[in-house]
Amino acid sequence: MGFVLPFSLAGRLAERYVDVKDILPTLMDIAEIKAAPGSLIEGESFLPYLKGQTEGVNNRFTYIASHNVVSSSPHFNQWTPIDNEVKSSLKLSSQPVGIRTEQYKLLLNPAADNEKYPKAKDGWALFDMQNDPLERNNIVSEKPDIAAMLEHKLKSYFNDILNSENSYAPPVYLVSKGRPSIVNGFGPSITRGNTTSEAHVLTNLRDRGDYAHYDLSVAESGRYDIYISQQDTDSVGLLIKLSTQSDKLKHEFDEKSLQKIGSINLKKGHDYFRLEVLDNNSQKPWTAINSLRHIFVVPHKTEFSLKDLVIPN
Repeated sequence: MGFVLPFSLAGRLAERYVDVKDILPTLMDIAEIKAAPGSLIEGESFLPYLKGQTEGVNNRFTYIASHNVVSSSPHFNQWTPIDNEVKSSLKLSSQPVGIRTEQYKLLLNPAADNEKYPKAKDGWALFDMQNDPLERNNIVSEKPDIAAMLEHKLKSYFNDILNSENSYAPPVYLVSKGRPSIVNGFGPSITRGNTTSEAHVLTNLRDRGDYAHYDLSVAESGRYDIYISQQDTDSVGLLIKLSTQSDKLKHEFDEKSLQKIGSINLKKGHDYFRLEVLDNNSQKPWTAINSLRHIFVVPHKTEFSLKDLVIPN
């Protein structure tokens, strides 16, 4: 998010463009704190602006992107984990993205939900934010050189993100020793087959081979009891396999919303859960895991109450 910062300097008003990511570097500059070598802190201090040094070129820019990433992968939506396979399907031309500088904003595939908003040309819209802050005139045809320069910068930044090993990194769940730990059912690192991540639940695991993969960081090697919490009983009769690096278990779901599916070994450090459909032993054609909320990981023989595993919706 970028914005123009108005502030008073000895009775006069100055306006220069800054970005929200500039706030931390500015505070560090004020406190005379140096960033550590190799720090991932982005942004640039605007302390000079606060001191009245408002002249000169402003090279700040803001990369604009939507949480609604567009992919051609099956069953993809804004909650689908973006692994390497999904990354390979992401094309800049399909994304609702943009870039903002002090004077210009270039948008690719801007939202078309406001009939008064200027129409994009070949997917692009360019605005002069100094003279048209309400974005009423698309000047992409009038300023082709500016548009080309910003498009090149946008493509470069998008590709840097896409090619980064750590971009779109999924959650890694900490499995603690001595107490129950929680893995969010709706937060896998990989989904395959019909498996679909949605807001707050994992759904659509119904056919043989459908699976969800969860990355774990395990504090202590050992045996753990596994409980699964669901919001409906659609999975009754579904046979699943839960596997880790070194172990696996099978379980057929019953009608309980919270049920123990067995015990399994986990190794210290990096491990994983893979929850996979093996078969449907019910007569219901709609049998599926459709509302998986949480996987609870409890050190074996730990004393606790099932009430401790109930999380309010």
